[in-house]
Amino acid sequence: MKGLNGHASGFTLLELLIAMTLLALVMTMLATALGASLRVVDALGQQDETNLQAQTALRRLSEDLAAAYAEPALPFRASQGEAQRLDEEQADSLTFASTAHLVLDPQAQCRGPALISYRVEQEADARRLKLLRTDVPLLLGQASDEEAVEDSFFLLADGLRAVQFEALNEQGEAWRYSAVAGAGGEMEVSLPAAVRIRLEFWLDADKRHSQVYETAVFIPAGMIRARPQRTSSLLGLAGWP
Repeated sequence: MKGLNGHASGFTLLELLIAMTLLALVMTMLATALGASLRVVDALGQQDETNLQAQTALRRLSEDLAAAYAEPALPFRASQGEAQRLDEEQADSLTFASTAHLVLDPQAQCRGPALISYRVEQEADARRLKLLRTDVPLLLGQASDEEAVEDSFFLLADGLRAVQFEALNEQGEAWRYSAVAGAGGEMEVSLPAAVRIRLEFWLDADKRHSQVYETAVFIPAGMIRARPQRTSSLLGLAGWP
């Protein structure tokens, strides 16, 4: 077909190839930019989820530890489990008596002090850890029932790389449990003055990217000399070390 000047109208094959190449290049650039944007959105979403988990776990730990008290039948314990390798002075589990019992159903649950325990377990992916918590009212007598305590653990946080608890005395050194027996069947037991907490969450386990959250919780009852208490103050707990 010829135009008004007598030359053929339309695009040549070379022009079409150039146009298609430019279009493919533009589409590739758009796809790359879109992919990068989606990765940023996913990363931000994961970061927000990690921040929420960390804040929830640290707030729960802080409230539980701040309300800890010296109970001879249930001494404060910070120990190492088998889920991860820790330094000598650090632990990944806590067990103590606290008045911070959570009453989720006032009609069915008892108020008052509780046995509170935290521990770490491995997820299906052995690189990831999960933090569990249990809260058993002492006045119900279930704290001496190991099966009842075991069944009451629930997930507090997951996707963790490491969990570390470090109990400290008033001088900021490693705390050591002590108990002094007195007359009349009474015993004076100690509490740490503070617990340093370190939670490390995976952001990308394959790329070895993680985020660390740290805090220190002061225990008011551990800052003062505990008064002697009778070991039988709470029935059913004599089996606890």
